[in-house]
Amino acid sequence: YPKNKFEVIVIDNGSIDESYKTIAKLFPQTKLIRNKHNLGYVTAINQGLETAKGKYIFLGNDDMIIDKDAIFQLVKYLNEHPEAGIVGGKIYYKSSPDKIASCGYMLNRWTGNIYDAQKPDLIKEVDWIQGCALCIRRKALTRTGNLDDRFGLIYFEDTDICFRVKESGYKVIYLPYVHFWHGVTTTMNKNLPAKYFYWYKNKIQFILKHLNFPQIICILSLQIFLVFPIRL
Repeated sequence: YPKNKFEVIVIDNGSIDESYKTIAKLFPQTKLIRNKHNLGYVTAINQGLETAKGKYIFLGNDDMIIDKDAIFQLVKYLNEHPEAGIVGGKIYYKSSPDKIASCGYMLNRWTGNIYDAQKPDLIKEVDWIQGCALCIRRKALTRTGNLDDRFGLIYFEDTDICFRVKESGYKVIYLPYVHFWHGVTTTMNKNLPAKYFYWYKNKIQFILKHLNFPQIICILSLQIFLVFPIRL
């Protein structure tokens, strides 16, 4: 991607290893925002969104490998398709580079079941793109506002922003020819009780925010009386 056409913003969310000094030394052109404490993922991302000046904004996690033409392809699609508000690509597992981790997600509005969008090799509209590698149009973000910081540390903040973008009139599009590799919950898997707590807390918050009353009752009944006890 042309170097004079983009800015890189790094949020140091309370690191204690002085890695920010390495970033500042090796990449002086980077805009580095340092937090004295870990403010949570959503708050940190919003700091970047408020700082960014671009027409399009790419959100990336710190454990991502980005294919060299990925950003170019995402921006090219957004330039050519004004109806698209968010775009993302095919995400592979970093530990198994040929295994697909995400090709866009769909949500069953009555059961709460989340599943991979079908046909991973086709361009398609999806319910949401995983937030570890998501490109959003500035105009769409202006309509919706930043990420909802009520989702806090992790989970469903990306689902929420994609649903809000769709509700504002834009589409969320998956592009199979754009590739990323991700660590995929490596950190959260070290603490499964915390992982499930944040997952269910934010999932309930999400459905209360976006679905209608009959759907909420149906999903909560299934989740509370069937799925959650099985997970426990």
